[in-house]
This record gives sequence, C-alpha cells and structure tokens, in this order.
Amino acid sequence: MNPPPKATYDDVDALKAACRQHAAAHFYSITTKRSDYKMGVLLLHCGKSGTRDDRHGLTEETHQRPSSSVLTGCPFLLQGHRNRIGSWTLRVNCGEHNHSPLTREAAHPSHRKMTNNVKERIRTLSAAGVAPAQILTLIRSKPSGEHVIARDIYNLKKQHRIEQLDGQTPMEALLSSLIKLDVPNTHCVDASGCLT
Repeated sequence: MNPPPKATYDDVDALKAACRQHAAAHFYSITTKRSDYKMGVLLLHCGKSGTRDDRHGLTEETHQRPSSSVLTGCPFLLQGHRNRIGSWTLRVNCGEHNHSPLTREAAHPSHRKMTNNVKERIRTLSAAGVAPAQILTLIRSKPSGEHVIARDIYNLKKQHRIEQLDGQTPMEALLSSLIKLDVPNTHCVDASGCLT
C-alpha cells in the first residue's frame, strides 16, 4: 500500500482526486482530516485512521459486544500545501499503514460514489419496476457503475421515496394522489388533522 508520489497539482480538487484514485488502486481509502484553504493547508489520512469513540469509558476488555468499528488508528498521513503561485504540492508525512489492504477496491464507501448519470439510470429503472438485482447487473455492465453494490441501490431507492413523499406520510401521499386524479374516495381526519 504505497503512498502517492510527491507531486504538484493545479488546484486542491485535482490533488484530492489524484490521492483518492491512487488509494483506490492500492486498496485503501483516503479521507480529509483537516483543511484550511485560506491558509493553504490540507491534511488527508487513511480511512482507518482514528480510534473507536468510547463515550462510556469502557475498554476493549470490558465491552460486552465486539466492536464493528473499522478504525485501527492508522498513522498514514498526507499533507497538501498551496504554493505562492496557487498550485498545490503533496507531501507524505507518514507513508505506513498498520492494517492489511481492503479486500476489494469497492469495499470502502468513498470508492463507490455514483455519478449523477448512474443515479438517474437507477431511478428510471426502479420507476419502471425493475428488481434491484437486475438493476445492479445493468449498472455494473457500464464502466461508470462497476463499483456499485446492492446496498447502494436500496439506499438510493429509499432516498427517492422520501423525496417523493415530500414530508407526507405514505397514507397522506396516497390521498393527495387520489384527489389529484379525481378518484372518488372516503377518508376520516381526527381533530389534529391526521388521517385515521
């Protein structure tokens, strides 16, 4: 799991993109630890950096259940600095990891970010009644969707349903649809205005 080489980039977005692409190719993930663009400083660390947040003062020995945390306290750290001319230089502060590589490139959520085109295609296929397993097969057949997993499709479908409800309960949304379509209906509302 080699760190990215020392290099200079035109802007901070190019630096971050290059680091994330390098990390994905070497089966680890990069997240932003701290950034201060006014001062021209960016710190990137491993996705497994940090330790489990224990709010109750328990230790690993006194916990009743095993931790589901993936944090290992990885010391890997990259630093980006803005030069006087406005370009960004990448420097490796610590290039060592204290964990094994990810099992596959798409194992970390940061490597599975979907483009707007992929999201729209999933929404269109879901609206047409295509099953998530079939959507996954269709999406993975294109290079832009090769890292999508089934959970990503279910999450996107849920997000789309919430957006469609527009703050209403499912029953309220159904009633408003019936009223818009002029379908005869009978419904009761209690004193607080809720459907019963």
